[in-house]
Amino acid sequence: MDGETNALRFRVGLVECVAISDGSFTYPTANFFPGAPPAALAQAFGAAGVPEQIISPYTCLAIEAEGRWVLLDTGAAGMGPTTGHLRTNLETAGIRGSDIATVILTHAHPDHIGGVIGDDGQLSFPEAQLYMTKQEWDFWSEPDLLSRLPRHLPEVARERQTRTFQSRLPALRGKVTLIESETEVARGIRVLLAPGHTPGHAIVELTSGHESLLYISDILLHPIHMTHPEWHPVYDMDREAAEKTRCHVLGRTTSEGMLVSAFHFRFPGLGHTRSTGRTWSWEPVV
Repeated sequence: MDGETNALRFRVGLVECVAISDGSFTYPTANFFPGAPPAALAQAFGAAGVPEQIISPYTCLAIEAEGRWVLLDTGAAGMGPTTGHLRTNLETAGIRGSDIATVILTHAHPDHIGGVIGDDGQLSFPEAQLYMTKQEWDFWSEPDLLSRLPRHLPEVARERQTRTFQSRLPALRGKVTLIESETEVARGIRVLLAPGHTPGHAIVELTSGHESLLYISDILLHPIHMTHPEWHPVYDMDREAAEKTRCHVLGRTTSEGMLVSAFHFRFPGLGHTRSTGRTWSWEPVV
């Protein structure tokens, strides 16, 4: 591990990967589990062995591709002093900004696109090819965006999400390749559509030899969402679609024994999913 909890190098098959911390952010518990019965929620926290305070890590992933790197998401620059450390931690891990050839933005929430531009308003990785799904771009580019966000989303989140994307739109326009279906962006690295959390939410699959990894972005925000996939965080825009996607992805990662990279799980966010009958559990890689 590079730094105490900042970067972790590992391999998937022959491919080198680095889990990179951008920092963490503290959320109200009610935002992650609205509507969950209090007694059942307390029992779930105890069974999972995690604190009831939601201090959520932001862990991006860098994947080596023919001498350069593919970066999955850019962290949450601008959300406060506990986030926005991706660039520094990349450099500490020996990855310069000019080494990044490709950036995949899984969706347009502030903690995933915040670091795509720097304090100067310019792209943080100007030499990189950027990718986002067309469904995601079209939704967030709407002029009446604020009115289209779901009413169950807290007002502070609605305003932050709108402000973050609109402030980055000028730098991104014309620089992003928009994809509408499953797309291989580099050898063994595929972007897959996984809607629900946002309209054009995506996940990323890495395959090398007989090994595979699935970067699930915000399919899951907390390990308890594995045991209770019906407890929707307020940030899921389409709850029914999000739950359907969540269960489909968990079924696949479990049946195929895939390594999972979970953006919001305890750093480095790596582990496997296990079936517990009708639901699932998390087995972290230590």
